[in-house]
Amino acid sequence: MATIAVYGHCTMDRIAVGGNAVDGGAATPGGAACYCGIMSARLGFDAELHTRHGPDFPADVLGKAGRGRIRFAGGAAAAASQSPTTRFAIDVAPGGASRTIALECSCDGVRPEPSAADGAIISPLLGEVPAGMLAGVCASGRPALVDVQGFVRRAAPGETVRLEPTDLNLSGAAAVKAGRGELECVSGGASGIDGMLAVQRAGAERVVHTDGAHVMMLSGDRLYELDVPARGAVDTTGAGDILSAAFLCTLVREGDDLWALCFGAGAAQAALESGRAGIDKVPEKGKVESNASYFYNTVKFRGV
Repeated sequence: MATIAVYGHCTMDRIAVGGNAVDGGAATPGGAACYCGIMSARLGFDAELHTRHGPDFPADVLGKAGRGRIRFAGGAAAAASQSPTTRFAIDVAPGGASRTIALECSCDGVRPEPSAADGAIISPLLGEVPAGMLAGVCASGRPALVDVQGFVRRAAPGETVRLEPTDLNLSGAAAVKAGRGELECVSGGASGIDGMLAVQRAGAERVVHTDGAHVMMLSGDRLYELDVPARGAVDTTGAGDILSAAFLCTLVREGDDLWALCFGAGAAQAALESGRAGIDKVPEKGKVESNASYFYNTVKFRGV
């Protein structure tokens, strides 16, 4: 059975929508490790989490949500820390149009563990994956998707997260995913297609760019575009990680760029339209497949 390795923190998030706390303001599991791990498991992959969490993290939640297909790299003890789990306070605007993220505390950094996974997602939240580990995973020869979010974010506990320009070695990445501000931070200030081309020149085989509901993928000299509707969206937290996991799982399984994009977008749409918050929004395989088939017949493409 194929395995996806995920590099990034588990979190305990306090989510509010339009200022109204979800789940009474209680912190709930989240982070790239959770969203990517659960989505990979629901698509039939085993998930190997390279992460750290404190004693306040309910690790049993992953076993249930991931149907027994999620494990910690190096075992549970390797992921455990005496520091509290990374925590964010997230306020999502009504309809999910935007969100504000504030750091409450950070756990210890991710430690290197051997991996023989078939693919990897490097998706730190705020600096927990060192640049050397990023380079090593991308040079491993297995398909690796890099979400640059955690490499360009900056914040101390109690501060709102901000983005800063950052030099990253993206050579060998099978795909790089970036939102609008994130793309500008890793492309020398370029945006849109110009920014995607700059990241491609830096060594990424594919570039996936999300800008609100609009999703683009640059592969070779071809640009693919589609829009992801989000009717009834409540909480957008983790939607990008869900997209990343579905994208990479499909790329590993099918080896097809277009299907990878359609499955990624289909998973994000299913999550957003679930009307749920936190990890409860991670969709089932059938809904993802249905959405992907629709996108496959409607995606637009052109040469660049």
